[in-house]
Amino acid sequence: LWKKERNLLLRFFKKILFKIVSSSVTYFVTWSSDEITNYTKEFGLAKDKLIFLPHHCSLDGYDFEVKDWDYIFFGGNSSRDYRTLIEAVRPLNVKTVIALTDYSLIKGLDLPRNVEVVSPSPEGFRQLMAQAKMVVIPMEEGLLQSAGQQTYLNAMMLKKPVIVSDIAGVRDYLEDKITGIIVPPKDVDTLRNAINNVTLDGVYVKEIVENAYLKVSREFTLEKFVERNLSLAEKLINAK
Repeated sequence: LWKKERNLLLRFFKKILFKIVSSSVTYFVTWSSDEITNYTKEFGLAKDKLIFLPHHCSLDGYDFEVKDWDYIFFGGNSSRDYRTLIEAVRPLNVKTVIALTDYSLIKGLDLPRNVEVVSPSPEGFRQLMAQAKMVVIPMEEGLLQSAGQQTYLNAMMLKKPVIVSDIAGVRDYLEDKITGIIVPPKDVDTLRNAINNVTLDGVYVKEIVENAYLKVSREFTLEKFVERNLSLAEKLINAK
């Protein structure tokens, strides 16, 4: 995985390994522009070896019913920050549903009564998101890699207000207070205020979700993703 190793020896050998691999690779494809900067710095890769191709919405071909039920949805395992979410919603009188498959991620956390943890099927995950009042995605800070794109792009396509931590890649897809709300990582108070603002300001939320839907439907569809990959393939073929 393209993550920063805490062990200095592993970090050294990983850097060597990536340089060896890069000698036989024309392009590494990333899902954020920040990853190009981060991987160049961390692994010593040449910047022209890295290309950003945006991720995509993944709702095509699936059945679900969009509703507006009174709960916050938070889902996923990768690099999620459950502690900050739980502390942000603890004093709020709002139901929060956490969908995960790795229960070790919440081990030792004190869950308040308004937080429900479930482990749904992929179909159930999509349905829970489609029925939520909002989708909140607090992420760990200090990551080299981006994460969470599929979750927040799907939520935007479902016209759900999205609150996401300001980590690598987020600003490639969201504009703060225009297509979503971006909050600092690990900031319990700012996250709680953002949740309250979404709950109380209907006009503000309506404008954001419409902007977000248009953004995803124009730029981050599966069709656009395939077009970008085909374009890159053609570039490689023509270069030979």
